[in-house]
Order: sequence, then structure tokens, then C-alpha cells
Amino acid sequence: MKQWCMHYNINWLSQGSIGKIRYDWKIVIEKGKSAIFSSIIDGNIPVAHKINKREILIFPNLNKPKNNGKISETKFRSIIDWVNTCLDGNICEYGDHN
Repeated sequence: MKQWCMHYNINWLSQGSIGKIRYDWKIVIEKGKSAIFSSIIDGNIPVAHKINKREILIFPNLNKPKNNGKISETKFRSIIDWVNTCLDGNICEYGDHN
């Protein structure tokens, strides 16, 4: 995931926390548009959490690489498209965003 973020000029951050939520990784697509991924979320749909008076989406960690620990560019672009769709207000299951 990290290598494709660098390729597409998307900021990638490793593990951390926001409020009481621990996340596996976070990406900043552009200023004011970021996505948090956590293994605590089951399934293929993000879950809204209220943290510090604002609601944020926590996405399930879909970075399950094969092929020597790297995901394909196609999978990366699909995840980014899904994140953008959800952040634009059309929350959907991964795979239903096309």
C-alpha cells in the first residue's frame, strides 16, 4: 500500500490512534480528505464513529497483500476509488463502488 501511495503522491501514515480508536494505517488523499483503516472493523463497509464532536469513517483494513507482501496497482486504485466514493457521502461496501 505504501509504495502505491508514494507513487500517487498520497500521504501514508503507519499505526496510530484517534480518540480511543487504534488504526493500522491512514492515508491523506488531499487536504481535508483522509481515510483511517483498522482491523477492528469487520466486513467490507466503513463504520462511522463520533470522535471529538465530529463523525469520521473508519474503513476495514483491506490491505491483505499477496505476492511478496505487495498489493497490485489495480487493487490499490480500487481501494482509493472506494474510499473517495464513501467520503463523498455514498457509503457502500467494497466492490459495490464501481
